[in-house]
Amino acid sequence: MLKKLLIFLGVFLALAVYCSAETTEEAFKKVFPNVKYDTIKESPVKGLYEILVGSEIIYFDPATGILILGEMRMNNGKNLTSESLMAVMKERVKNIPYEKGMKIGNGKNIVVEFTDPDCPYCRRAAAFLKTKKDITRYVFLYPLVQLHPDSEKKARFILCAKDKVKAFYDVLDGKYDDKEITVCNDDKVEATLKEYRNVGDKIGVSGSGTPFLIVNGEPVQGANLPLINKYLGEPEEQVPGHNHSKLDTEKTPDKHEDEKAPAKQDSEK
Repeated sequence: MLKKLLIFLGVFLALAVYCSAETTEEAFKKVFPNVKYDTIKESPVKGLYEILVGSEIIYFDPATGILILGEMRMNNGKNLTSESLMAVMKERVKNIPYEKGMKIGNGKNIVVEFTDPDCPYCRRAAAFLKTKKDITRYVFLYPLVQLHPDSEKKARFILCAKDKVKAFYDVLDGKYDDKEITVCNDDKVEATLKEYRNVGDKIGVSGSGTPFLIVNGEPVQGANLPLINKYLGEPEEQVPGHNHSKLDTEKTPDKHEDEKAPAKQDSEK
């Protein structure tokens, strides 16, 4: 009798969990019927659910129908939203065709770099990586024209150049800031820039922002120099001129203006 009772209770609890999860999805679809999402799961806060929409995490309270935008942080500065998103990104980047990027160097450490030529944090990360000797970089130019109107033209300038690596360094060093530049009219350049964009979009760079790095298979959001060092197998604290507070290391990357706005109920998400 006890055995049957335990089996009954197990089935009952399993059904209760299933129905609860189903109810959460139904509640979300009822309130936001046009929002396409990837996954819904419980968040660290009881009663609040984490919803992955493309490359963005939002939170939903099924009891009230309230949608919450923003980051969830611990009192010690730990960013739970970023941590969860990076876990998703780590899975997405496993099959990235990194060899399609612009190759710089020939070291054992592999760094894939999505960068906007005019993004200040991209420039900081690029300058930091330039000091590393034992790395191979695969650069994907990913201009965010909503934030930096000249970035796409500079990306074309780099791809048009005979010495693309030199042009890349010159542009990110600021040598062409506030200067008129001419670009070629080459279908191959346009195709390459489009391919870079497609690769970035597939793993969610449009939501995570630039710079977005993959260091030896580990995603890094923003110019988090100590974390880059960690994944390169170097001491995290050896970052010249860097403030090592927990919050300071989580540098906010540049994002599209429309990525900063509240999620809309449309089919493009």
